Amino acid sequence: MSRLLSTFIGLGLLGLTTKVDAAPLQGHILSPAADTIRLEETPIPLDTIFATIGSRTSRLVPTSTRAVQVITSEELALTPARSISDLFTTILGVDIQPRSAAQSDIALRGSTFEQVLVLVDGVRVTDAQTGHFDLDLAIPLSEIERIEIMRGPATALYGSNAIGGVIQIVTRREMNTLEASIAGGSFNTRIGSIAAATSNEFFSTRIAAEYRRSDGHRTGTDDEGLQIRASFDTEIGERTLRADIAHSSRDFGARAFYTAVDAPYDEYEETRTTTATLAWLAPASTGFGLEPQISIRKHDDDFTLYRDDPDLYRNQHTTWQLGGELIARYQPRPALGLAFGAEGYHEILRSNSLGDREEDRAALFAEATLGDPHTRLLSLGLRTDWYSNFGTFLAPSLAGSIRIAEPLRLRASVGRSFRAPSWTERYYLDPANIGDPDLDPERAWEIEGGADLVVYSALRIGITGFQRSARGLIDWARPIAAEPTEPWYTRNVSDARFRGLELDLGITDPLGTYWTAGLSTISLHTVDTGGLTSKYALRPLTRTATLAAEREIFSGLRARVQGYHAERLDDEGYTRADLRLGYTWGSATLNLDLLNATDTHYLDISGMPAPGRALFLGLEWGSTN
Repeated sequence: MSRLLSTFIGLGLLGLTTKVDAAPLQGHILSPAADTIRLEETPIPLDTIFATIGSRTSRLVPTSTRAVQVITSEELALTPARSISDLFTTILGVDIQPRSAAQSDIALRGSTFEQVLVLVDGVRVTDAQTGHFDLDLAIPLSEIERIEIMRGPATALYGSNAIGGVIQIVTRREMNTLEASIAGGSFNTRIGSIAAATSNEFFSTRIAAEYRRSDGHRTGTDDEGLQIRASFDTEIGERTLRADIAHSSRDFGARAFYTAVDAPYDEYEETRTTTATLAWLAPASTGFGLEPQISIRKHDDDFTLYRDDPDLYRNQHTTWQLGGELIARYQPRPALGLAFGAEGYHEILRSNSLGDREEDRAALFAEATLGDPHTRLLSLGLRTDWYSNFGTFLAPSLAGSIRIAEPLRLRASVGRSFRAPSWTERYYLDPANIGDPDLDPERAWEIEGGADLVVYSALRIGITGFQRSARGLIDWARPIAAEPTEPWYTRNVSDARFRGLELDLGITDPLGTYWTAGLSTISLHTVDTGGLTSKYALRPLTRTATLAAEREIFSGLRARVQGYHAERLDDEGYTRADLRLGYTWGSATLNLDLLNATDTHYLDISGMPAPGRALFLGLEWGSTN
């Protein structure tokens, strides 16, 4: 904890040594870096968190009944992030588990990486083969408009995997812009990106690309990658026809990513992701809207155990996800919103180690919202999913909120969730890992309650407590006293109860520094595991603490310092801090990033050393016509 104390003292110095006459930052719940306002002005309303997750009834209904956090583009621009995983490092309730800049797992609220659903613009991209590829996204960092995170069960809205929660990446749609950036630094890292967008009265398009290359923070973690994305919109009557297509390639050293840390291998991996989506969107304010959407996702994975002799042992997988959804939104009166929908997907696997597999799944869902988010709101959801290999599953949900005073709102929710086992969990086989084709789906109930308080523009407090009761958790397990050479088997290892508390704080001090802090704690109680040790499911983060300070030091120069402390069950905790200095003049911004400034030594999720102190310098330029 001494490192944590040092980090917090450093953050305090940032607040005390900056300009005294700076205006306080705006107190918008999630956009502290926007226009400035004074403390004596009218308190901002609670109902300003607009997110496209949390409810399907209307994109105009702010999220008030669930624990939802939105990271805006303004906040992302202040974050010292050089990869997708960097963006999630200090977000409340998120357990980001990077092995390198090229590959990371992500979990929420003590879940596993298989128990989180990832969406891009509303389209499911969670991989059916394995959750290790959920962040294998075909999105340049510069194209992320915002990140929406809903903590807690969401099967009633989105189906399988949403036990810990849902993460949605929303991409940018700004037109008539030209942007470029370059960056470089530690580990011989080089990054470049470019984006261009144009529009006329009939058609608009946006195209962006990003290239990255690095030697990695240790031997066997080098990476090279390219992401390209193109978006097209055209107006047809009052509706928008939207098409997106994207491709990503990642080649990276994967030493000790999936094998024992002392194994004599030199693993290497190449992945390719291609996505395409076509949607016909109704106006957000329409009384009745029918929206069809179809999508295709193709993912290729080529893993070799010996980099210099790839044919000695090789796993090659290709997965396809093809399907779509149709959703109808209807608002017969202001206090009532309805949504009905259906979806269907066909999933295909072609693999030299998992075999050739095909599965179908379909769902029907409905949701109703009653009331006004400014006073009281009730949301009811019901969904039934059908899997060709697992049958049907029914998931209800109930959530509500009530404002008991002008600055204070209470909320509560309860929901049922499930997860179907992945193809890897069922069919993978090698000397160290053995899957089980007879696994049962996981099931869980979760109840949560919370309160949100906003006092003027300077203070925001959110607190949430939850309990999740899970049955049949799926994990790789082996006897506690097993020899290191004994293989891991997939099993429905245990029933478990997770209890947690989350605290989120944002405040602008009298000197104009904007502070954010987050605390989370999780306790775990398991039914007898039969003398087995678990690789993932029973090793959650039990405590996390984040503290960040951000402000303008003088005209054009902004600084952000963020500290993070984490403790995992049965592991020692660690504390690290990151810093960004950004100077803007005209259309250009120069960023200096110092990651792991404390040079903290700790192990990543694979048991290998995480990156030490790293320095990066970047230049961004953009113009708008």
